[in-house]
Amino acid sequence: MEPNSREFYKQCAFQKFCNTVLHNEACDTHRELRRHKAKEVTFSDMTLDEARQLHTFDEYFKREAAETVFEKAGKKITPKLLLEAIRTLPEEKRKAILLYYFEGMNDTEIAELFNTSRSTIQYRRTSSFEKLRKYLEENALVPYPVIVAATKGDPDAMKIVLQHFSGYIARLSMRKLYDERGNVYFGVDHDIRERLQAKLMMAVLTFKAEE
Repeated sequence: MEPNSREFYKQCAFQKFCNTVLHNEACDTHRELRRHKAKEVTFSDMTLDEARQLHTFDEYFKREAAETVFEKAGKKITPKLLLEAIRTLPEEKRKAILLYYFEGMNDTEIAELFNTSRSTIQYRRTSSFEKLRKYLEENALVPYPVIVAATKGDPDAMKIVLQHFSGYIARLSMRKLYDERGNVYFGVDHDIRERLQAKLMMAVLTFKAEE
């Protein structure tokens, strides 16, 4: 296996490994809580309408009933991640991308809108692809050198890993609670989040990144 291919395989394996560790630990934690606090239920117990209250979608995706996930070579690309990548582009390139791919306008129509040539719009659009690809590649998976360093206990690398999975950890830490009047409220349980973070760090140290 070529070095780059091996590294990419390890990146994908690491992503799956960490997701599994966090999911299993969250299930164990919520089961324990249900045994001790009858009125508290897990995020997975929410109705669809209740779960939707916890999410906000960017304007370009707010009509989506559920977040679509695209997978390419083992990498999961969500609309949120894609939009974050687009936001890193200069304004003129970002507008060209959004109008062309999300509003259905062609290069000529966009050129007329901004009083410029069609070739200029085409260049702005196509020259953005490499930057978008690099951003998605870097943010969809933890970089291989970071994985290696984290498995050796490097604190800076471990922080990067925790940040990478912070969104997933927050979702797994979400709880549905009832106040004294029986009203429902939602929030991240900080104790659960810290427990998941600790479990993840311990698990990362056991991952075989260089074998």
